Amino acid sequence: MHWTLQHDDWILDEDTKALHFLQPDLVLFTGDYGNENVQLVKSISDLQFPKAAILGNHDCWRTHQFSEKKVDRVRLQLER
Repeated sequence: MHWTLQHDDWILDEDTKALHFLQPDLVLFTGDYGNENVQLVKSISDLQFPKAAILGNHDCWRTHQFSEKKVDRVRLQLER
């Protein structure tokens, strides 16, 4: 089963009921889980289904400040 979340569209109770009804072999979450919504990601990780997750561009931590040293290391790796 491929379950697409469009940013903040995951409705925990309703979507969990749908998953219980469908009994999928695997649920694949394909990123953009809710614009840094930690509670949403936690609720997905707590689901008792086989699952895999791929991060999207809205899952980056824009509010986190990275040191220049770390930014430079990433930049060097990308330039190789």
